[in-house]
Amino acid sequence: AWTNYEMTVKNVRPLGERHVISGIHQRAEGAGSGIPVAMDLTWLTEVRDGRVVTLQLYATEDDARKAGEEREAAS
Repeated sequence: AWTNYEMTVKNVRPLGERHVISGIHQRAEGAGSGIPVAMDLTWLTEVRDGRVVTLQLYATEDDARKAGEEREAAS
């Protein structure tokens, strides 16, 4: 469990016609230990007809970009 959980959107970039890449920074403290933790990750979001249809998490922006490019090429 976590306390003081925060998520910050660092950047948002379009990728092709249906995808968006978002850089995210998360931080929190362990509920029992109070130890602070933080991590950066990247969301790959697919949008169709103005609605989010998928949201996938990736450890790096490069991984998210590669996956998004593959999904764009497949359609």
